[in-house]
This record gives sequence, C-alpha cells and structure tokens, in this order.
Amino acid sequence: MRGLYKFTFKKLSVAPAILIFCTIITYSATAGYTERSKYSDCAVTANNGTCQSFFLQQKDTIPLTRAGRDTLPPSDSLRLRQANDTTPPGLRDTIVPTSDTFNLRMSSDTLDAKVDYQAEDSAVLFVKDQKFILYGKTKINYKDVEVNAPTTEIDQGRNVLTAFGSKDSLGNVIARANFQQGQQKFESESFEYNFKSQKGLTKNTYTHEGEMFIKANVSKKIDANTIYIKEGYFTTCNLDEPHFAFKSNKIKVISNNVAVSGPTHPEFEGVPLPIYLPFGIYPLYRGRHSGIMMPQFANNQQMGLGLEGLGYYYVLNDYLDVTTRANLYSYGGWNLTITPSYRKRYRYNGSFNIAINRNKFA
Repeated sequence: MRGLYKFTFKKLSVAPAILIFCTIITYSATAGYTERSKYSDCAVTANNGTCQSFFLQQKDTIPLTRAGRDTLPPSDSLRLRQANDTTPPGLRDTIVPTSDTFNLRMSSDTLDAKVDYQAEDSAVLFVKDQKFILYGKTKINYKDVEVNAPTTEIDQGRNVLTAFGSKDSLGNVIARANFQQGQQKFESESFEYNFKSQKGLTKNTYTHEGEMFIKANVSKKIDANTIYIKEGYFTTCNLDEPHFAFKSNKIKVISNNVAVSGPTHPEFEGVPLPIYLPFGIYPLYRGRHSGIMMPQFANNQQMGLGLEGLGYYYVLNDYLDVTTRANLYSYGGWNLTITPSYRKRYRYNGSFNIAINRNKFA
C-alpha cells in the first residue's frame, strides 16, 4: 500500500481549470479573425445595413455588347494619349535634331583650291617672309590657270605669284614666262598674278588672238577675259621685232571677241608713218566671219615700199564667200584681186579670180 500515490480532490480540480482557460483563449482569437474577414469582404448598404460580398454579389459596371466584347473602340493607346495630351498642337517637339557643332575656321587669306607646283632645279622657302621660290623650268597649276616659267616666286601672305623669264649675259631673252587660263594665252618677260582677285600685271608681253599678234610693253589683266594695254602693237607678223605694226598707246582686248584702240598709226621697221586713225576696232572672233583683212608691209626693188594684202572678207552664206585684196606701192603701182569661192563639204568646191593690175616701175 505504501508504493501507491494518493489521489486528492485538490489535484483533480487543476486539470479542468487549465482546460477551460485554454478553450477561452482559443475562442477569443477565432472570433477576432472572423470579424476582420467579415468586414473586409463585404460592404454595408445605407438602407438596411446588410453585408454584401463584392466578389459574389456585385455586378460589372462596364456593360457588355451583344457579342460580349468590350465597348471600348480598338484604337491605339498612343492615339488616346494624344487626345488627352495637354500640349498645344502648334508647339513643336522640344527635341530638335542638330548637326555636328564641329566647325573649322578658315583664314581670310586662304585660297579655295590647292596650288600644285614643281621645279626641275630647286626650291627655297623663306618662313619669316612667307615666300616660296622655285628654280628651273617651274610649273604652277591653280584651278584653270597654268604657269610655266624659268623662275617663279609665290608670296603666301599676299597670294601673289610672280614669274620671271631668263636672259643671257648680254641681256637677250632666252626663255619667257608663259601664262594660260582657259583659251587665253600669253608669254611675258615677267608678270604678277593674284590668285584671289585673278588680276595681273605684265611687262613685255606677247599674245596671239586669231590671226592677230599683239605686243604690249605694259598690260593689266583685270579678269579672265579682259586686258588693258599701255603702248601696244597690232600685227600679223609673228617675229619678236615685227617688220610692220599698228601702234596705239591705249588698247582694250576682250579675248576671242574684239580689240579696241585709241589713236593709231602704222610703223614700218620701227619707223612711224604720218598716217593716223582716230580709233581702231579689230575683230578677234574665231571661225568663219566677215571682216577687214590686215595688210603686210613689203619692200620691192622695182615697185618700192608697199602695203600688200589689204582687203575684206565677206561671207554670203554657208557655201559662198568673197575675198577682196589690194596691193599698194610707193612708186604708183597697185593691184586689185576679187576671189569668189564656193564649197559643199564632201561634194564639191571651187573658186575663180578677177584681177586688175597697174604696174609702174622705178
């Protein structure tokens, strides 16, 4: 009997008390959770205060069409945003495409094209003076300008080219400086040319326009086609010292067009003749055209000094022309020749002469 424990009523009442306490705590927690779920899933109406579940009882506020589709038109969302956009329609986009801001500043004295040069002998550069000198058959190219000369100097500060000819120990000209721009050509003892203004100044210049040879002691080139000449000579003789020429102190030459001079007088072997004209107009057209034909001076032992080939060429049409020439001599003789001619390319051509002579010998 001693090994058994005694069972008392005091110990028996503790277990039910603990069970009742745990049951109360569990019920309170379950009731609180149920209240929160109730009011979070329902809405109380204003009339009777009843609770209606949103998930089970409330209907969709967007009515469906007969086909059961959404009533919103199938438009692009971008168009809807544009319709509700508060930006004024006249206001452009603030993001403006811009080009590269890199800018290369060019100096005011910079040329708009490169200058090509070459020399057979040597070249000397003066950095301080900004000058470049070429020796020995030099050649300069700039755009449509070509210069060939024994010696050439380029002033980079003034954009001026100076070309020089060459002379021997006695002062005789060996080689001249040559200039060409388009169809305009001339050779000179020396000249200056500005790359930017295309103006130039020449000395002792020779040029050829059509059948006319022009010599100028001083000439000024003001553009690509126009030259002003001071103390110039017109002749058809191609020698450096022509046998005859018409001299004028003021001449204007328009390349491949016309030459106009002031008071003019002829010279023969450098001797002026007492014959003066108030002005002179010399056509320089290329191709077939009517005009005066320049004469040549001649020395005939039997007929004396003479003026030969003075005449006029007249174009009738594309197939016919007439040439009239006259020769005049100091002893009183003269000669007149009229030569009509006709031609049609690849088919026929011909001419005949009508001549009248009056000979008077010394």
